[in-house]
Amino acid sequence: AVVQGRPPNFLFLLVDDWGFGDVDACPSDIPYTDCPLRPHPKDKARAEHLKSPRIKQLASEGMIFTNWYAPRAICSPSRAALMSGRDPIRYGDINQFVRIFPTSGSRGGFPQSEKTTAEYLRGLNYSTGYSGKWHLGLTNGKDEFHYAAWNHGFDEVEYFVEGSNGEPCGPGFEHGGGDTNIYHMCSFSHVLRKPGEI
Repeated sequence: AVVQGRPPNFLFLLVDDWGFGDVDACPSDIPYTDCPLRPHPKDKARAEHLKSPRIKQLASEGMIFTNWYAPRAICSPSRAALMSGRDPIRYGDINQFVRIFPTSGSRGGFPQSEKTTAEYLRGLNYSTGYSGKWHLGLTNGKDEFHYAAWNHGFDEVEYFVEGSNGEPCGPGFEHGGGDTNIYHMCSFSHVLRKPGEI
């Protein structure tokens, strides 16, 4: 919600392999043709089981963008483009030989010479944060955290080092406290926090 005299807060979610029918984010009063981020109206089985109430609440309180064209079909270049607003091929980040940064021990990453969305926002007095999957490099071989998110304009940082390789949940795992949502990844053993705490 916008508070008069203050810039709006915003949250941007980038999710790998998230299909249109894999989330229930659209308010029910918006036609499916205008907001297809939910089960298709004829898919009764998926509609019965797919519930994402927190995401739906976030969407109902803000704006929903249903189209974004990723520069590549995999994670690292999509994240690099999101961070910089540029195709990663323009600054040598990703090419036909290096498609992703395979492990946290791999040398290379998102160049510090690229100005990120977070750095622009800092210039507008926003506090910035990054959580989840970074997958834009970590070490340059000399500095263990050269490519870490806090070196790209993020004030608060907490992300898992392994990319997306968390520990999968057991079949039918449900979170406690009356939350009946089913989660696909339950824990991550190597979470990186600023400044380099694991």
